[in-house]
Amino acid sequence: MKNVSVIIIMGVAALLLLSTCISRENMFELATASPGEGFFVLVDVYSTSNTSVRVVFSSNVGGASSQEVSHYSIPGLTIVSARIDSSVRTSVDITTFLQQDTQYLLAVSGVVDADGITLENNGNMNFQGDVAPSILSAGSYDNTTVVVYFAEEVEQSSAEKTANYSIVPALGVVSAVRDGADRSKVVLQTASQSGA
Repeated sequence: MKNVSVIIIMGVAALLLLSTCISRENMFELATASPGEGFFVLVDVYSTSNTSVRVVFSSNVGGASSQEVSHYSIPGLTIVSARIDSSVRTSVDITTFLQQDTQYLLAVSGVVDADGITLENNGNMNFQGDVAPSILSAGSYDNTTVVVYFAEEVEQSSAEKTANYSIVPALGVVSAVRDGADRSKVVLQTASQSGA
């Protein structure tokens, strides 16, 4: 009896057959399939933010089929769009509604690679939903500065988008800068605060 495992390394798939035989010569049998030889599989799925999921395939994906929202399904989560990552053509970024801190199942069907090969056995893979980081504290430092501490390190580009912050009563956020040393700290420059 043989155990079969599929190993994907940088777009090259290897089918490894582990034999139960004890002799050294019969210990391993290795068969490989290079891209373009009919082997196209789902490799990984993970959240990159609370509204984005990265889907990784074994080879470059074909344009139209990989960007068609109907080829992806995540029960309990609405998919808004799908687009190929132009720098890593084996990846598709899916935009979703806000995710919960729960396990999701992505189902993929009808996607083809750049050579027109259809995804093997379609693809189903679990991933953990991502949620926005919670705020530990926020306080006024001076008349135009608010310091925000999050419960975890925050990603720089989203932490520094002023549109991601709202202060009530209405106070305009002029800039946001994530601290270089403490990545859970963001310093907001605001319009003049009354009563400060």
